[in-house]
Amino acid sequence: GNPGSGGRGGSGGSGGANTATWTYAAQGASGAAGAAGTVYGAGGVGVTGANLNILNSGTISGGMSGDGTTRANAIQFTGGVNSLTLLGGSMIVGNAVAYSRQDSLILGGMTAGTFNLASLGVQYQGFGSLIETSSGVWTLTGASSVQLAVTVTSGTVAVTSNQSLGTGTLTLFNGTTMQFAAPGLTI
Repeated sequence: GNPGSGGRGGSGGSGGANTATWTYAAQGASGAAGAAGTVYGAGGVGVTGANLNILNSGTISGGMSGDGTTRANAIQFTGGVNSLTLLGGSMIVGNAVAYSRQDSLILGGMTAGTFNLASLGVQYQGFGSLIETSSGVWTLTGASSVQLAVTVTSGTVAVTSNQSLGTGTLTLFNGTTMQFAAPGLTI
């Protein structure tokens, strides 16, 4: 007989219109296994929509496909200008995919956080800017291979290597601080 196809998992949530802000703990549904064949249902996207400002202090996860190994995007922006704000302790399981380079990835909140810049272009795809807006300290680890603008509007950003800021522009607003979190660093 012919191999069966598994069903596609549903999306975890669709963002509303315009620029509403939500705090999410969403997960896309898992896809179904294929019957006696090799065609599996795809997992659902955790959060999808256009013109969204997502504020995440929990976990946003893409659903697993029926094969048990392929994960759907956690976040998929589908149009307009969007932002994803990660607060300390935030977890994104799966990719966060920007609609365009006008979309921003923001490090925010009042508590300290750590962000691995090596995840830019891999897990966090297509964002045009990285903005630090917290009143706490965000530590940037890893090395970015993506060219994007880094802006610190408040608080402190700590860098752990000369490659931490990538090859884009760096803007520090008045009253902000840059810490060198390892010896021998230069800008």
